[in-house]
Amino acid sequence: MRRLPKARKKLPMRQGCEPDFYEMDKEKPLPQTTLQVGSYHLMNQYPTPFGMASGFVPMFMPIPMQMPTPAHLQPCHPSMAGGTGSAFDGVNDRVVVSENSIYKFSNQFTVEAWIKPNSTGSDNYRGIISFGKDGSSQYGYGFAYYATGWRFFIKTQSNSVSQWTSLPYASAPAGQWTHLAATYDGSKLRLYKNGALAEEKNISGSIVWADNPGDLYIGSFNKGEIDYYFSGSIDEVRLWNTSRSSSQIKGNKGISLEGDENGLVGYWKADESSGLNLSDETSNQIDGILN
Repeated sequence: MRRLPKARKKLPMRQGCEPDFYEMDKEKPLPQTTLQVGSYHLMNQYPTPFGMASGFVPMFMPIPMQMPTPAHLQPCHPSMAGGTGSAFDGVNDRVVVSENSIYKFSNQFTVEAWIKPNSTGSDNYRGIISFGKDGSSQYGYGFAYYATGWRFFIKTQSNSVSQWTSLPYASAPAGQWTHLAATYDGSKLRLYKNGALAEEKNISGSIVWADNPGDLYIGSFNKGEIDYYFSGSIDEVRLWNTSRSSSQIKGNKGISLEGDENGLVGYWKADESSGLNLSDETSNQIDGILN
């Protein structure tokens, strides 16, 4: 596992991302809009209160143009302002966070992370973050890739995952930073991409847990007793014990948090430039170990 190099000093982007850090989302076409472009025409004579005069008067004509709008801009990733990230080789790299009951959510939680996958082909079950597993024994939750995109796995008392295509998903282009967030409120499981709702599913009940769920992992997911490792970079991993709203996700995805925000129980910025620890910025201080 290696660290991504720092670019510039990290900025406290509390008011959102600086315009210089936006990137165009190549997956969406630019909207059509109309601009009023002015031109001036010479008029020989025209009346004034003081008599006849001559000069220029403005004339306008509409010209259709394609212009970007905020909804079609990719939100800036914090590393663009000086953060870093953890790079995973897809073979055996992952971060191990010791098992703790504060991550055993019941029916209210949010999971967030920035990812930059190296590829999206043949990546089934490669995990971004997981606290649980799928197989003959199902419990917990986790982000992993399947078929056409990144899906959020969850096992509740009233929901069994027989087909991964039934889980909400969002695409994330290779070689490009994408923010993903999953929320669960006891009745709906929602998946957000770059702050916008990608898909939601009707799922209810409390999350099922094993007596010994094991550790929480960043960079892998367990399917059928096999660990599948993420290939690419992961940054700004956040766990909340509340179901965050769309506006909260959109408003905070591109800024660095303090670590004491209400409901935040796990926050790994991945800004370390050396060493094996991934510091937890919350008061819980449950650091991850690079493996």
